[in-house]
Amino acid sequence: MPIREPSRVSSGVPGFDELLGGGFPEGRMYLLEGRPGTGKTTFALHFCRAAAAAGEVALYVTLSQRAVELREIAASHGWDLDGVTVLDAESGGLDLGATDHTLFHAYDVDLVDIIDTVLAKVADVGPTRLVLDSAAEIRLLAGDALRSRRRFLALKHALGAAGITTLLLDDQSEGADDSAVFSIMHGVVRLEREAPEYGQVHRRLQIPKIRGVDNPTGYHDLRIAVGGVEVYPSLTMRLRDEGADENARSPVRDGVDGDGSPAETARGGHVKGLDAMLGGGLDPGSSCVLVGVSGTGKSSLAASYAVAAAEAGNRAAIYTFDERKRTLLDRMDGLGFDIRAIDDDRLHVEELSASIMTTGRFVDRVRRDVEAGVRLVVIDSLTGFTHACPGPDRAASQLHDLLAYLGGRGVVTLVTVPEHGLIGSATEPQIDVSYIADTVLLLQHYEAEGQIRKAVAVVKRRRGGHDQRVREFVMSDAGLAVGDPITDYHGVLAGAAERVGMARLG
Repeated sequence: MPIREPSRVSSGVPGFDELLGGGFPEGRMYLLEGRPGTGKTTFALHFCRAAAAAGEVALYVTLSQRAVELREIAASHGWDLDGVTVLDAESGGLDLGATDHTLFHAYDVDLVDIIDTVLAKVADVGPTRLVLDSAAEIRLLAGDALRSRRRFLALKHALGAAGITTLLLDDQSEGADDSAVFSIMHGVVRLEREAPEYGQVHRRLQIPKIRGVDNPTGYHDLRIAVGGVEVYPSLTMRLRDEGADENARSPVRDGVDGDGSPAETARGGHVKGLDAMLGGGLDPGSSCVLVGVSGTGKSSLAASYAVAAAEAGNRAAIYTFDERKRTLLDRMDGLGFDIRAIDDDRLHVEELSASIMTTGRFVDRVRRDVEAGVRLVVIDSLTGFTHACPGPDRAASQLHDLLAYLGGRGVVTLVTVPEHGLIGSATEPQIDVSYIADTVLLLQHYEAEGQIRKAVAVVKRRRGGHDQRVREFVMSDAGLAVGDPITDYHGVLAGAAERVGMARLG
C-alpha cells in the first residue's frame, strides 16, 4: 500500500514556502536555529499567525521570555496575536523562585515538570501548530547530551502522534552540542547574519535538511523589516526546473520592433550604425556587457536600448545603482531620449542603493518584473551589484545565475561594467563577467588633435559575426551614433592612442 505524502503547512513567511514546494510537511518537528538577532522569533510568529489566519489553533511556548515581550515584538511589526495561545513561565504556573525571572533554571524546576506542563497545555488547547522556544533551556535543564536527546525524542513522538507541526527554536549557544537535536529533527532551517563594517546587516538562511523534500541547496537572502521576514529564493531551483520560455522570445534590436519592422524613434533616433557592427543587433535571450571607464557612454548606450525596446512595444526595466534616477533622465533627455514621455509600465527606471539592497532581494525583484512581462533588463552597474553582495565570488555566482535565468526566459540583458581610472590608466573591474556574456562592447576615451574623443568596438559576439574594427562613438544632442572606423590611430582601446607612424600623443 503506497504511503500517503503529508499535507503541507505554510510557514507564513513570504518566499519561504516556495523553497519547500508549498511549506513544511505536516505533523513533523523542525529545528529553527540561529544566533540571537537572526530572526527566529519573528519567523516563528509568522508561523503561528498563518495558523490563526487559516482558522487553526496555534500554541507558542516560550521558556526564554515573557508573553508581554512576545506581544511587544509582534506589535513592532504591526501585528496582534489574536488566535495564538502563549504559554510562558509566569502563565505556566511554575515556581520560578523569583517573580522577575524570565528563564527556567535547573535548580528551580525539574525538566519533567516543564515537559508535563507543555503537554498538558497541548491537550487543553488542541493546537495544530506549536512553537517551542527554546531548545537551549531544555538542553541546560537536561544536563547532558544523552538526557537531552531522550527528552527531545519524547517530545517529538508525543507531538507527532497528535499530528502537531512543531518549530523548535535554538539560539546555538556557545559550546552547545546540537547533534543530539539535529539528528532527530525532520528538518532544519538555519538563519544567519553578517555585519559589514558599513551598510546594512546581511541576512540569509540555509536548509541543511528536510526529509522527503527536494529543496534547493545553498543560501537564500532574507530581510527583516516592519511587517516581518521576507525570504528571497535563489535562482538555483528555477534554473533546474524551468526551460526557456520560447513564446516570450521576440527580437530586440536597435530601432526595430519584434516583427522586424521599423520602430518609431525619439528625436535623434537610436544608436545609428551599432546594429551593423553587431551583425544585426542583440539576439533574444542574449546578454551584453558594456565595459569602459567613466564618461565613455556605457549607461547612455544601455538606456538607449531600453528606450528602443519600449518604443518597439516591449517592456523594459533599468536598475541603476550608480546614479540618481533624475540624473539619468536628464542626461538621456539631453541626448534626445525623452524617457519621461514613455509610460512607466512600458519602461521602468528604478534607483537602488547598494548599501540597502542585497543581491538576493534584487534578483528576486528582477525575476518578478520578468514574470510580469519585462523583455529587456539594464543593470547599471556591475560595481553596484557587487557592493550589494558580501564578497566578489558570491556576486559572480549570483550574476551568473541571473544571466542564465534571464537568457532562458528570452530576456535581453545589458550590464555596464566600469573600469576604474581615466585615459591610459584604466584598471580591471572587481570581477570578470566577460566570459559569461554573449556580447562584449568596449568603450574608451582617446586623445586626438587636442580633443577627447570616444571609441567603441565589439570585442566578442558569441552568436554570429560582427564588425571587428574600432569605430568613433559620438554623443551629442542629436543622439548617439557610431562613426567611421578609426584608421589613423592605434592603441585606442588601451587608452594610449598613437597616430600611425608618429610618436604617442599627449
